[in-house]
Amino acid sequence: MRWIGDIDHKYLKIAAFQMGTRLSLQFSNGEIEYVFKLRDNENLRNLSDLKALLTSDFLVEIEDSIEKMQSKLIDNLREMNRKNEADDDFPSII
Repeated sequence: MRWIGDIDHKYLKIAAFQMGTRLSLQFSNGEIEYVFKLRDNENLRNLSDLKALLTSDFLVEIEDSIEKMQSKLIDNLREMNRKNEADDDFPSII
């Protein structure tokens, strides 16, 4: 996989990659990452084409989705910690 460039965004790191006839867009906030793998066609061949794909509406949807996934991850980690604390066989030391 070959990195072909980054796309500026105020909250997300957006990286573009090419591997053979496929292009990939990677969206990351540092903890959650989405990757779209796209086939090379007459409309998607290079970094400029990928930038054109990223409309403001599309980017808002990605941001919202990443926020929801991060929130769900945090909730699940908290629940897991609560269950582990409840299962703890050791007496509490005050």
